[in-house]
Amino acid sequence: MIEFANTAAAGLFAALIIIIILHLLLQRREERVVSSTYLFRELTAVSSQLNRRLRLRFSWLLLAQLLAAAFLVMAVMQPDAFGLFGGERTVVVVDASASMQAEDVAPNRFGEAVSQAQDYVSERAGQDTAVLAAAAEPTVVQGFTSDAQRLRTALDGMAPSEETVDMEAALRVAQSMIGHGHAGRIVVFTDASFEGASMDLESPLEVVTVGQSSDNVGIVGLDAVPAGRSQFDVMARIGNFSGESKTVGAVLDSAGGTAADKSVTLEAGEIREVFFQLEVDGRQEFVLSLESGGDLRLDDQVSLTLGLEERPRVLLVTPGNVFLERALLSYPDIRLFTRESVSEPQAYDLVVFDRVQPSAEVERAAYFNVLPPDLADSFGLQSQNRSLTVSSMDRTHRLFRFLNLGDLRASDYRTVERAGGIESLVDAGEGSVIAAYEDNDQRWVFVGFDLYDSNFPLSVDFPLFIGNVLEWLGPEAVEVGPVLSPEESDIGPRWDYTAEIEAPGAGRPAIEAARISLWPYVLFMTVLLIGAEWFLFDRSSGGKRSLRQ
Repeated sequence: MIEFANTAAAGLFAALIIIIILHLLLQRREERVVSSTYLFRELTAVSSQLNRRLRLRFSWLLLAQLLAAAFLVMAVMQPDAFGLFGGERTVVVVDASASMQAEDVAPNRFGEAVSQAQDYVSERAGQDTAVLAAAAEPTVVQGFTSDAQRLRTALDGMAPSEETVDMEAALRVAQSMIGHGHAGRIVVFTDASFEGASMDLESPLEVVTVGQSSDNVGIVGLDAVPAGRSQFDVMARIGNFSGESKTVGAVLDSAGGTAADKSVTLEAGEIREVFFQLEVDGRQEFVLSLESGGDLRLDDQVSLTLGLEERPRVLLVTPGNVFLERALLSYPDIRLFTRESVSEPQAYDLVVFDRVQPSAEVERAAYFNVLPPDLADSFGLQSQNRSLTVSSMDRTHRLFRFLNLGDLRASDYRTVERAGGIESLVDAGEGSVIAAYEDNDQRWVFVGFDLYDSNFPLSVDFPLFIGNVLEWLGPEAVEVGPVLSPEESDIGPRWDYTAEIEAPGAGRPAIEAARISLWPYVLFMTVLLIGAEWFLFDRSSGGKRSLRQ
C-alpha cells in the first residue's frame, strides 16, 4: 500500500497538460528552406491544413518530458510504501493535560516528556512511528512515518493544554492506528496524574513517567454573587493536594492594589471554601492569587471581573404588582421603569411582563403567567384549572441558587411542554410550571401562575429568585476566568497502568509491517529522465531539437 504525506501537491499534475499544449503549438513551427518566395504560397496552404488537422503525434521527447514531470510531482507528494516488509508500527502518546505543566522537573513535565519522546524517535530512525497528543480529546500530531526529523518537528510543535486527559480514549485511538493483527507497540510519556484508564490492548504498552511530586495547592473554584449596591460576595475553593498540612496566602488584587487577602491553613487532601467581600466601582477586574501554591503554577491565579459600566435598564410591564415592584426596587444596581404596556422593548436590558401579553417575544424577558403568541404556540402553553402540586424541582440551575421552594402553592397555573430547549425548573407532571429557555442571545424565564394567587411572593425565596432572574437575564456582572478541575490540580501519580492495562495479543505471532519512504527513489528517477532527455535530444542534436525526433 502506498500513502502520500503531501496529497495537496497532486494539483501540480496540471503541468502535464501545459507540456502537451506546448508540443501541439510547436508542431506549427517546422522549418523549411525554399529557393524562391513563389513557394511561400504552397507553404501557406500546407500550414492552413495543419491548423485544421492539428493532432498530437507520438514523440519520444514528449514522453520523456511527461514522465519527468510526473515523477517530479510524485516526489513532492512524498510517497511512502507500507507493506509486509518486517518491523513494527509504534504510536508515541504524549500526555498534554494541564498537570503536565508542573515544574518539579525542568523546564516542566511536558517539556521533559517531549525531550524523552524525541530521543525515542531518534533511536527508532527508519522505523514506522506516529505521534499522538492525549488531552480531553486525542489528536494525531504526526501520522506514521520513518522520517525521524519529521517526527521530531511534530513533537517540537506540540503544546500542553489546560484540560483533563482522557487517556483511555487516547489508547483506543493509538490501538486503532496500529490496526488489528499488525505488530506494534504503544509508548506513553505521562505524569500518570489521573485515574486509571482500564481497557484491553492488543499491542504491548510501555509507559515512561515524568515527575513524581504531589506538592501542590490550587484554586479549584471561584464564584461571586451581588450582595447589595456595588457589593459582591466572592467564594473561592482552594484545595491542598500535597501529603502534608499547608498554609497559603490568598490575595485579591485589582488595578488599584490589594483589595482583600486571607491566610488559609489546609490539611492534606482538604478542599475549603474561602469568602471575600468586595466593594466594586463600576466594572473592575480582579486577580485571585495563591502564594506558595506548589509545583503547578497554572492553578495559582484566576481572573475575576465584577460589576457593570452602568446600571442595567429594567422595564416592568404590569397593571400593578406591589410584590414585583418591591422585589425589583430592593436591587439598587438597576434602573427600574414601570409601564402598563410597552412599545420599544429594545430600549431596555430586560423586560418583566406580569399578566400583560406582549405581541412578540423579547430577547431578554421574564414572563409571569403570560407568553407571547408565537412562544405559546411553539411550547404548548396550557391552562390547568386546579391547585398546583409540584412533582419535581431542579435546584441545580442558576435561577434556583440559594432557593428552597419546598412549600410552593398556587390556586391554578399554566404549563409549557418539556421540549424544544426548555429547561424545566418546577414540574407539575403535566408540564413545566417554572421554566427557562436559552439559545445564543435569546433568554427568557416563564412563571406559570399569578403571583396574587400563590404563596410565592410571601416566602423569603421570592426576592432571591428575582435577584437570580436579574443576574441571569441581565448583562453579565460576574465573569470568571478558566479554573482547573481538582483532578488536574492533584498532580501526584495515580494511574496504576501495570494493574489495569493488559496486552493479551502481545505474545502471539502477528503480521509485521513497515513503511519505506519512496520519494528519494522517485526523485532519483526524475533526475535520470531529465538527464536522458538532455543527452538524447539536446546533446545529440547540437542544441537544435526537431519535432521529428
